[in-house]
Amino acid sequence: MPEDAAAFDIIVAMDEGNLMELNDLMPGRAVKYMSFAGGDENTDVPDPYYGGPNGFEIVLDMIEDASAGLLSVVRERIANP
Repeated sequence: MPEDAAAFDIIVAMDEGNLMELNDLMPGRAVKYMSFAGGDENTDVPDPYYGGPNGFEIVLDMIEDASAGLLSVVRERIANP
């Protein structure tokens, strides 16, 4: 995984546990996925299996919001390298 730090511009973690593991391997390189959603960047993406009847819908909404923000960041980096 340390080679990923050199190969990729953005490394995202879905939750705090993953973020801590990634930061152990490549300090300061990983960010939480929900930080791209424009809300609370400390929010974890929950496991939808444990979210009740609407768990998958809730997680899908979160992923769509964060994906739009991530896409904006990627487009900006491409336009202004």
